[in-house]
Amino acid sequence: MKIASTIIAERDRREQFVWGSLRLFLGFAQMSLAGLALGALIAVGPTKLTNCFAIAATAVTVVSRLIYRGRKRPAVR
Repeated sequence: MKIASTIIAERDRREQFVWGSLRLFLGFAQMSLAGLALGALIAVGPTKLTNCFAIAATAVTVVSRLIYRGRKRPAVR
């Protein structure tokens, strides 16, 4: 029994690491792309590049919201 609970705990820790890393990456991508979009808008005005940054930031935000929906870990089971 102890071995089974150890395996479950290890799997849970690994799952938390993966989902935490994904959440960190998505948050970093959101903030970076939003900053780039704002910087490009201020520097060069509304161009295709500015629109690409804004659309990419929005897409990453939508993906993050769909996966996590306000929870720490997604409900994938």
